[in-house]
Amino acid sequence: MYGSDSGDEALVEIRNNHIFRISKDIHQLNKVDGEFIGLSAISIEAYERMLEDFTSNKNPYLNYEYVLLNITNEFNIGYVKIDDLVWSELDNSEHYKNLRYTIYPKLQRKEMEIRKQYVKNLLTEILDIDPSRIGKIEKLGGLTNKNYKVVMDGKEYVARVPGNGTGKFIDRLNEKMNSTIAYELGIDSETIYFDENTGFKITKFIENAETLNPTTGKREDNMELMAGILRKLHDSGRTFKDTFDPFKGTIFYEDALISANGKVFEGYYKMKETFMPLKYVLEKLGMDYAPSHLETLPENFIKSGEDKIYLIDWEYSGNYDSLYDLAAVSLECSFSEDEEDLFLRKYFGKEPTSDERLKLHIHKIMQDMFWSMWAAAKGDDYLFDYAQERYNRGGRNINKYLEMRDKDESNNFSSWNGH
Repeated sequence: MYGSDSGDEALVEIRNNHIFRISKDIHQLNKVDGEFIGLSAISIEAYERMLEDFTSNKNPYLNYEYVLLNITNEFNIGYVKIDDLVWSELDNSEHYKNLRYTIYPKLQRKEMEIRKQYVKNLLTEILDIDPSRIGKIEKLGGLTNKNYKVVMDGKEYVARVPGNGTGKFIDRLNEKMNSTIAYELGIDSETIYFDENTGFKITKFIENAETLNPTTGKREDNMELMAGILRKLHDSGRTFKDTFDPFKGTIFYEDALISANGKVFEGYYKMKETFMPLKYVLEKLGMDYAPSHLETLPENFIKSGEDKIYLIDWEYSGNYDSLYDLAAVSLECSFSEDEEDLFLRKYFGKEPTSDERLKLHIHKIMQDMFWSMWAAAKGDDYLFDYAQERYNRGGRNINKYLEMRDKDESNNFSSWNGH
């Protein structure tokens, strides 16, 4: 491997399958076999011999690679040669510019090549097919999972590769069974392959697919479709494998965070004194248990044409109060009060009751508590801001709940406190 173009390359010559010479002066080498990237694994015996050799050194510019070469008469120095390695030194501003504008784009392309090859190898092995039957592989979106659009035998599919660590928190058998029910209801695409141990999944690609987002989710026609598909799910009469409890789930992720030596958010335990009793408020209001998706962000709604919509990704699905899904749509689309009212009317076919509005608000609180703890427990740096933002919003909605409760004088707080 040769050619980091750092201006300070340590070039390597190999003889008899061992390091013969390392030099920054290309004129000292008979041939260049690669470039030394600066990573060495040295035995304690070799290291002590290098220290002994260095004791008489008077040259402040001596590189340790040359000291290592001084003991080649006593130790054979092996190597690992990596072809087509993308890397860079980072010693100065010029190196940084090279890394940012040249090396990093190469690294991204290289990573994508590796991931696509990995997906191709998986498909070949799992489906026991000839690699030639697999055509173009294209990266799709995904927060914790990696999704790829794959062409096989001229037909399009989606292959999902679960993210690292997702197996610890997700019941794949629950997902498999629930997504099967969703397909039978006609609200999800057909699953071709599902490994309940690894979570690797292959589904048919949805034709003319348009993934909704928080902006398109505010369009009235899309509200109509989202409300309709949720109503179809909730009124189906089917039962999912597991029953969901966001209160238990939040504590589960809190315990996972603490077990990993993580820290809860500032003020969390004080806030917990308010949100945990909300479970009894919901029970007093009455829970409408139904098969629920429980992660109805707009990106999980896929339109096909103008009047058909699908709901995908059933990793966290379970039986729970049907309004929980509506609360998630409102949160994830950042509905204004007017937009939320319109969406609720499309779902209910009428104005929601005050109890339904109260339940919706409590569900919003618990979703932010649940997902903030979920993100914090995963320990991924890229999720930190997401976790903090959801926690902060949950706190604001708790304060709003307390203000609403204190203004309610019609029932002596009976509904609000759950007593």
